[in-house]
Amino acid sequence: MKVFLALIGALSWSALATAEEPFQDRAGDLYEITLQVHTEQQAGLSSGSSNSNFSGIEKVIAIRPEGVELEFDLPEETSPEVRARSWEYPMRVLKAPGKPLELLNETELVDRVDRWLELGGLSRSTCGQWIFTWTAIKIECDPKAALASLAGYDLRITDLSEGAIYNEPGTLGPVPLRLTSSGPAGETLVAELELDPALVRLQQAEREIAIAQMTGLPQPTIEDAMRSWAKAEISGTIRTTIDVDTRGIVIRRTQVSNLQIVDDARGQQHLSSTAILERKPVLR
Repeated sequence: MKVFLALIGALSWSALATAEEPFQDRAGDLYEITLQVHTEQQAGLSSGSSNSNFSGIEKVIAIRPEGVELEFDLPEETSPEVRARSWEYPMRVLKAPGKPLELLNETELVDRVDRWLELGGLSRSTCGQWIFTWTAIKIECDPKAALASLAGYDLRITDLSEGAIYNEPGTLGPVPLRLTSSGPAGETLVAELELDPALVRLQQAEREIAIAQMTGLPQPTIEDAMRSWAKAEISGTIRTTIDVDTRGIVIRRTQVSNLQIVDDARGQQHLSSTAILERKPVLR
């Protein structure tokens, strides 16, 4: 299930941005970001579901000629214990129109991850490995990976209009946005994309390697794991609904993903996920 969540995260975050920001940022602006994810999985006669939540704060630090400097952090009320488990935050980034986020405080993140490893009694050799506590956890130590995960909370999507080209990584290609409603409160646009079977096979192969790491079984190579998934029939879609207010600011993105896997050795699997990401101004 965790691997499927990682797949949904990889597929869900990057609109194809080509235009300028549709609104004017001001230094000091604060936004609350919340993400709710519900997943369901069915394999043969067995089934299961899970829920996860995330809350964070986006702050406009400065307006630069090349873009907006932002800081993403955990909420102010986050306990020291929880903050100690999240070496990634705060992250400072540059958001330039049409470009991916650029990490500005990488040195700070490297220092924090070293302290995090030391507190956990872990060494650098465990980085990239999977362990199992109450759930499956990957020991991630790379600031660039943290930046990639942060992109999942970025709702500064540009060029939102009927017919505008929209794309997401892990799909088979971009599609035009469809305007489904318009009124005094704003607009709603929808994109429906097909999942890339090659990425799903890679995710499933990595899942097998992760399970072997956690259980102490012999680990297959990525090549062997990929070969074991070569004949699986894989299909799926992701439907993204984007709600925009009257100023052109994205306030909510809802993504519904469905994945179907049919394999002679493993039977049939169906996985679905609904992820609701919201961004609200914090009044001070």
